Amino acid sequence: MPDDDSEDLPDVGVETEINPQSDQIEFREDPLSLAKIAAVRPFQQNLSDEQPIRIVRSDAGRLLVMEGNHRVYAARVDGLMSIRARVCSLDEWQTAYGRISQRRGNNNPGFQA
Repeated sequence: MPDDDSEDLPDVGVETEINPQSDQIEFREDPLSLAKIAAVRPFQQNLSDEQPIRIVRSDAGRLLVMEGNHRVYAARVDGLMSIRARVCSLDEWQTAYGRISQRRGNNNPGFQA
């Protein structure tokens, strides 16, 4: 799902704080676009409140970024320790949106121009 569609998705899970510096974060989109990261820096929480960052928490505690990969990475680069996101379980996500084809991500994604 592309980032620009997230405002049309139903809200599942709970709004909570995540730490973008955490090694539990997995970026589903890899490589990330340097241009898209630059476009959302500095990170602005109010823009992410309008278009929520969506995370699936695995049973093992991994945080798979489903929506907002570039914004989470921008927050990481900006040194933020806490941002708001909507976090749900894998079951909640699949019930609301369907099966996840890619259940793994990368904590240190590559980049493209």
